Order: sequence, then C-alpha cells, then structure tokens
Amino acid sequence: MFKVVFLSFFVAVFATDSLAATGENKHLELGYGMWEGISDYGYYLLVLSESGEHKLYNGHLASAFRKGQSHSFSNENISCGMSECTLEIKNNNDPNSSIRMIATPHLEDSLNVLEINVDNNNRAVLTQTYQLDKKTGKSTIREFVEKYKDRAISRVDEEREGLSGLWVGTIRIRERTQLVALDVRHNDKSEFVLFVNGSSITNETYFDESDISVTGNEIVISTSHATFANKLILHQTTCSTLSGHMYSYHKGYPIEPSDFRLHRVK
Repeated sequence: MFKVVFLSFFVAVFATDSLAATGENKHLELGYGMWEGISDYGYYLLVLSESGEHKLYNGHLASAFRKGQSHSFSNENISCGMSECTLEIKNNNDPNSSIRMIATPHLEDSLNVLEINVDNNNRAVLTQTYQLDKKTGKSTIREFVEKYKDRAISRVDEEREGLSGLWVGTIRIRERTQLVALDVRHNDKSEFVLFVNGSSITNETYFDESDISVTGNEIVISTSHATFANKLILHQTTCSTLSGHMYSYHKGYPIEPSDFRLHRVK
C-alpha cells in the first residue's frame, strides 16, 4: 500500500509515516509528505500527495534556486517491494528521457536514493545517489530563498571578480551532504551558513573584511564562532567557483574538518 498526503511545494508538512516495512512479507510504504535532499548536482524536493498527484523538484544551486525543473507523476508510477520502492517519472523537460528513482529506508525518517536518468532505449545516461530526509514546516529551499532573496536579486555585486557576493554550494560534513552559503559583503558583516537538511537548523558564523587574508591564490578567513568553522581556507578556481576547507580549533584541537565547493550566484 502506498500512503501519501497532499502538500504543495514549500508549505507546512506534518507527516508521521515513514518508509518502513509494515510487517512480515509485506511491501514497503512510502511516507506521505515532503522529502528533501541535496547532491553536488542540485537540491531535490519530493512531495507526495493524498490526491495521487505528486511532484519532484530539482533546484539549481548556482541560480540560488531561482531556476529548476519540476516533474509530475502519479501512483501508477510507483511500485514497492519488500526492500525498496521504485519511482518511474517522465522527464517533463526532455521527452527522450525519464527519471528512475530507487528508494530504500535509511534511519527513521530518511531514504537513500539511487537516481538514474534513462533514455528511450532504457539505457542509463546519468546516475547519482543522495539522501532524502523528511521535512516538516518550510522546505530548506524556501528558508534559503527567504534569507537571501534581496542578495540573490541584488545588482550591487555585479562584479564577477574577487570574493564579494553570494556563493552557494555543498559541504560534506558529519557523513552527509549539506547546503552551505557564503555571503561576503564590503563594509558590512559577512557570514558562512550551514543549512542542516531535514530540519530548520542552521549553523552560522560571521567575519569582517579585516578577518580576511590573501596569500597568492589562498584566502584564509577567521570567523567568530567558537566551535563551528572558525577557520575557512578558500581557493578561487574560476571567477565563479570556489573550493574550500573548513575546520575549528576548540581547546587547542581541530574539530570537524570538511571540504566544500561553492558557486557564485548568477
């Protein structure tokens, strides 16, 4: 049995079911509500509806989620066995391909997803894996857009050289891929923000221009937080991409070293 409840994108969700075996020799059930995840390719929002009209949304990182793709599907596109559920979704943006998602349960409110983009001959064109977490309240993408709406549409930072402006990307931390943003402002406080997927929690740390030092192609930033990302090391690989490493010193010991990659918001 496949249980879902109607919810549109970016609205409150109060779901209690999760993908789990319902008993011996019974099929899995996909939890109703909103599931969200992120990979190096983009942000994913899966919304399952009691009406049987479902959505998969893929938001583009570099556009600060102003651009993306939306795909519609129904209960007929979902089949569940004892160990996994498979979603066969028509690619609304490319009639010559479709999206196959194989979802397996992970922890209480998470799914491990293998996504396969296939052509009309059922040959794999692109595959990727990511984790979807059940989300209540606003989606993380909505929270990001609300926080950075003015920055994303601002023309103040039209310059495409240097560090200033809004950057968004992914970080691998605590064994999960998460959304991260770097907002660098002239003559104002700048910030580095981690959005914890599946929750409304953020980790934030701040810095001023005087906290930035540049040596050759290496940019080092000292931030204000005692235990989160109080040291950032950046390399600007192109005018629109940054690779970085973060860590913190706490009581003389480095904690949570993590690598990340950022794209300048276009």
